[in-house]
Amino acid sequence: MRRSIILLSCLVLLLASLVYANDKDTYAGKVHNKKMIGVERTIKGELVCLGCDLKESGARSDCVTNGHNMRFKSQNGLYLSLLTNKYSKNLLSDKNLLHKPLEITGYHFANAQTLDIISYTIGDNTTSWCTVCSKMDNCSSK
Repeated sequence: MRRSIILLSCLVLLLASLVYANDKDTYAGKVHNKKMIGVERTIKGELVCLGCDLKESGARSDCVTNGHNMRFKSQNGLYLSLLTNKYSKNLLSDKNLLHKPLEITGYHFANAQTLDIISYTIGDNTTSWCTVCSKMDNCSSK
C-alpha cells in the first residue's frame, strides 16, 4: 500500500512539472518591464481587417459604414490587436500593407491578445524606431 502511495505521488509530481514546463515554454522570452506581463516575441502573419475576415464566415460586419478594424493575423490564425501608438501608426494607417507577409517583433500581452510593436519586417525591409528621425523607419542613422 505504501509503495502505491509513493508511486502515485511521484506520478502526480511528474505531471505537475510537465504542465509547468509547457506553460513556461509558451511564454518564454524577454520581459520588457517587471510591471508589464508582455513578453517579447516575433510572430509571422499578415494585416487584415477583422470585420472583412469574419464576414467571410457569416459575421454581419459593415466596414463601409463603420470603417476597417485592423488586426494582425498570425500564421496559425490567431487575431492580435496592435497597440495604437507611434510605433504602430504606419502599419494601422497604410491599407497597402493588407494581406502582405509581415513579421512583427513586439511585446505580446497574452491576456489582452495585443502586440506592442518594437519592429516589423515586410520583405527585406525592417522598420523600427529611429531616435534621430523620431519615427518608425528603416534609415541607417539608428
